[in-house]
Amino acid sequence: MSIFTSEKLAAIRAINADPTEFRGLDETFRGDYDVALEVVRLGHYPLVQYATETLLMNREFIMACVVQDYKSITCAHELLKNDKQFMSAYLKKKGVKQATIKFIPELLMHDRDFNLAVLKESKEMLRYAPEELKTDKKFLMNALRINGMAIEYVSGELRSDPEIILTAVGSQPSSIRHIPPAARDNEHLMMRLITLRGEFSQYASDRLRANSDFMVFAFRHYRGAYPFTASSLRDDKTFNIAVLHIDGLYLELLPFKFQDDIDCVSAASRRNYLAFQYASRERRSDRAFIKQAVIRNALILDFVPRNILDDDEFMLELIRLNGLCYKYASNMIRSNREVVVAAMRQTGNSFTCLLTHSYAHTTNSLRGAYLLAN
Repeated sequence: MSIFTSEKLAAIRAINADPTEFRGLDETFRGDYDVALEVVRLGHYPLVQYATETLLMNREFIMACVVQDYKSITCAHELLKNDKQFMSAYLKKKGVKQATIKFIPELLMHDRDFNLAVLKESKEMLRYAPEELKTDKKFLMNALRINGMAIEYVSGELRSDPEIILTAVGSQPSSIRHIPPAARDNEHLMMRLITLRGEFSQYASDRLRANSDFMVFAFRHYRGAYPFTASSLRDDKTFNIAVLHIDGLYLELLPFKFQDDIDCVSAASRRNYLAFQYASRERRSDRAFIKQAVIRNALILDFVPRNILDDDEFMLELIRLNGLCYKYASNMIRSNREVVVAAMRQTGNSFTCLLTHSYAHTTNSLRGAYLLAN
């Protein structure tokens, strides 16, 4: 804790009246932390050079001066100016910018360890790094492992180098925003990036996002790739069917003409019966299609219009195709002995669960018929 004696207060009053008075003060006061710092606070940092050597070597004091005025670093002792740790702390405190970087000694600017230490705090360090470092791939790889965002300041062909990009993105995924057009158009590279994170498909070039094989690959790794697909592909039936084979629920995102297309609806519902809910009403009412679909999965009837389910004659046809359609039939049909027996024989043991599910609608005599048939 600082002690303010009457003599010390008098020295502070003197330099408040005339900061240049600091030069003529007794060594005791020129070596005093508070008195010397007052000079900087008054906006006369150059006068700090008249402080004692001991004070100019004091890290805490110089950093306090820097907080007041970043240019105060010029008054620090040469030992501090060439100290990697201290100068790294200076840049961390005041930021890496042209105004501060000019005070870094040339020797440190060419020092790899110093550059890497500062890069932990700021990508800007690579911006001001000497050319010999910015063209050294080994150094860049180390730098990008520390701060992937620094790829913004990698220049020339190295910025499109797959190893450089994969290292940067592996360190900080958001650095992909800074990869150049040539890299975005590199199919092999973009596939590797998509393997890391599927959403990187949005950064592919227009040419790749219009390439069917590439976008199908993207869909396999990222179900949200559809919005990034070129409009020409979104309007392509073959491409959409390929996508629906990956995830039938994509049917929800497709234009209406594909939701109404038999081939597309078939591909979607084969992959996931839940996709049938996104088919057009006309397709969900298509009896011929429904007959084919229930053979694979009776659950698509969850999305069939009520008027279809209320058609007892049609429902009997469906039950003959797949006994599990029984649960969607009317009470009248479920009370028919022949229907129960036929459904049981068609589905085998699977009908046990179904009959239990429909127990309330099944008479004792029908349950007996089931047991005898079984």
